[in-house]
Amino acid sequence: MRLAPCHEKLDSAHHFPFSVGESGFGVAFTNRPLMDNELFEVTLDRKTTNFPHAMAIGVSPHSPNDITINKFITDLKPPSWSMYYADLYYNNTVSKKNYGRTLDALVEGDRVGMMRRDTGTLHYFINGVDQGAAATGIPSSVYGLIELYGSAAMATIVSKSDNNFALNLLKSYPFPFRSNTWMMYNEDIYVDGNRTLSKYGKNLANLQVGDRVGVMRKSNGQLHIFINGVDQGIAASDVPKAVYGVVDIIRDTISVTIV
Repeated sequence: MRLAPCHEKLDSAHHFPFSVGESGFGVAFTNRPLMDNELFEVTLDRKTTNFPHAMAIGVSPHSPNDITINKFITDLKPPSWSMYYADLYYNNTVSKKNYGRTLDALVEGDRVGMMRRDTGTLHYFINGVDQGAAATGIPSSVYGLIELYGSAAMATIVSKSDNNFALNLLKSYPFPFRSNTWMMYNEDIYVDGNRTLSKYGKNLANLQVGDRVGVMRKSNGQLHIFINGVDQGIAASDVPKAVYGVVDIIRDTISVTIV
């Protein structure tokens, strides 16, 4: 699904939505830097059940015209400050865990926002509630960033400002492994992008360096996932005979080895 560039100006009477469709990634920049003590805010309009995570927010001192736009805020040219889940990131490194309410728990109609105070401190807001100081020493000129991915399919700007915002949606990416795939993400099983089993086994997010994960298709067509040699049980049935194993390395995982 492609992103449609949003170049229209926002005013109090016209809220402009942006979307990545049911399965996609998209990073959007504000059309201008944030002013001091100005709240930039969007609502989550559409959320699917295709993926456990929903969206991310952040800021960057770089104009979108001057850098390469990647899938994630954390992949942008440094420096960047962002919030994923309940955690804070500086560039692609976690700077603080459990900062505030997790963005994964957002439901349709919830609002998220950001503000650079005149002290140089960055604050994030969820449904109008300040989650506290997220970072200090933020440059005086930063652009607001909204990232839709996973289950977040559409959001709308709701900021009210004398200098209206727009969002420039610069690039989208299709969500990988959408059809004819079976996968485990965190502790859940997904088939063709839809969650089919919740709390199937040990949460992959809790793996430590040295832990092992594996996958096996048995002769009866059942798919099993193994963690440190322990069979987590039947993950799916009727899996075709000819399938390829896939490993997705994301976020804090840097390197793996086939054993």
